[in-house]
Amino acid sequence: MTTTTSNFIKKTYDIMIPVSVLVTIIAACVGITWFFVAQDKRIATLENQMQSIVTQTPTPMQSSVTQFPGNPLVNTCSDLASRAAQAIEQGSPTTVASPIAEMMNRLGCYSILNAKK
Repeated sequence: MTTTTSNFIKKTYDIMIPVSVLVTIIAACVGITWFFVAQDKRIATLENQMQSIVTQTPTPMQSSVTQFPGNPLVNTCSDLASRAAQAIEQGSPTTVASPIAEMMNRLGCYSILNAKK
């Protein structure tokens, strides 16, 4: 009985090693293929998003932006404030107006524009 059991275990072991190697290779190939297919879908999604950003029709700027000759920072701040106001009017404050407000904060526009009033 020991010899029969030992032979059965040896034969099973001899079969399982190549099978496990084959299963590992197949799993690796499927994983790599899945990664590149998913990556291709992510790239396609990003390309579509970029295309929609690039092809958006520009919104006309309001002509009520006050220009201050000789002070480009004040002009930039005034322009950014106008763009933020337009974004809020169009209903996209988080996607457009928030980054503009952050840029205005970094430039110190709030103190500049309040001083010009």
